[in-house]
Amino acid sequence: HITFSPGAKRLISALKNHGYYVVLVSGGFNYFAEYVKNSLGMDESYANDLDIVDNLVTGEITSAIVDGKRKAEILQAVAQRLGIKLSETVASDLPMLGLADIGIAYRAKPIVRDQADYAVTVAGLDGVMTVLGLGD
Repeated sequence: HITFSPGAKRLISALKNHGYYVVLVSGGFNYFAEYVKNSLGMDESYANDLDIVDNLVTGEITSAIVDGKRKAEILQAVAQRLGIKLSETVASDLPMLGLADIGIAYRAKPIVRDQADYAVTVAGLDGVMTVLGLGD
């Protein structure tokens, strides 16, 4: 059972309505990332692939592990594929924050908040709309 952060659906809807291309990059597993992507209407998702044999999870990861370094590589690759500059991207995780134009820490640990341009600590995810100038 997956529950979404408050404001997640509203934020993704607003981003899509304003022409944003939304990519989920997760250190979790593809099965869940795909569910989140499809439920919220995101464009792409990247996460770890688990090996499944005879309908049983083996515990083996069959893709490159999506860690901080890999997340940064994915941000760069997606931007390049879409023909956009990194200065036109928004990110919310280390070390993507150093690459993106706007870094937003959502209810993040102090180390992430310190490196982000903005921190949303009280509002739901839809508080990011204010940071991006996407008010109602």
